[in-house]
Amino acid sequence: MTKEQLRREIRARLKTMTVADKKSASEKVASNLLSLGLEVKSVCIYNALDSEVATEALIGYFMRNAKVYLPVVRGEDMLLVQVDENTRYEIGDYGISEPKGEELSADQADIDLCVTPMLAGDRKLNRLGKGKGYYDRFFEKCECVKVGLCFDCQMVEDIATEPWDKKMNYIVTDKEIVK
Repeated sequence: MTKEQLRREIRARLKTMTVADKKSASEKVASNLLSLGLEVKSVCIYNALDSEVATEALIGYFMRNAKVYLPVVRGEDMLLVQVDENTRYEIGDYGISEPKGEELSADQADIDLCVTPMLAGDRKLNRLGKGKGYYDRFFEKCECVKVGLCFDCQMVEDIATEPWDKKMNYIVTDKEIVK
């Protein structure tokens, strides 16, 4: 199956999940992520779209315990803005709520952990994104623990990879943690 065919299949699976299903599953994903007990001084985490694992509670948790950075898209690059409870946001490219503030490159922010959205994952720690390559390019410049978040229905047997695709250190779903 090509990456584009797999993207279509996973999007169809996601459409079968209700808002309540996503909320409940997102809470389980967050609990599973925190159960890893990772020591974190600085984290990059995403503001979720409706189709993704919700991250609002995780962002709040990390804000109490570490420096928190959210991504902003600028051309072909993903930059980071440090956030706190006073940060203002605007809707950026792709309809994502992006923070306003000083924008840092991956190597300037000194990230320990990157909590990464996934369209699909497999048990070999491969991640399928939406196809723009922002996270793969980001990981070229950022040595950190990479944790992909997805719902159980987004896990597949095998994802075809390219040389530039970066594996996750962990994939966390509502039903399992893949290491």
